[in-house]
Amino acid sequence: MPDGSTVTEADILEMFGAFGDNEIFRRFLRDMAAQDIRLYFQASNERDRQLIRGGHARVLYFISLITKSNERRKRNKG
Repeated sequence: MPDGSTVTEADILEMFGAFGDNEIFRRFLRDMAAQDIRLYFQASNERDRQLIRGGHARVLYFISLITKSNERRKRNKG
């Protein structure tokens, strides 16, 4: 982590695994991604579009962490 935190990748996957069980949270992330796409096309300048792209990429990264964590749990159970 940039601030020198001791959070590990395993900690992050565990956190997103817990959130991944919550369908409302996953729907919230998907809704945020869809909203980012709408905002991108409404943006009036390149700086705003870059900020929106960054937010959109972050949400997609969180969704991928949830998927990765859920897959890891399924492998460990099976």
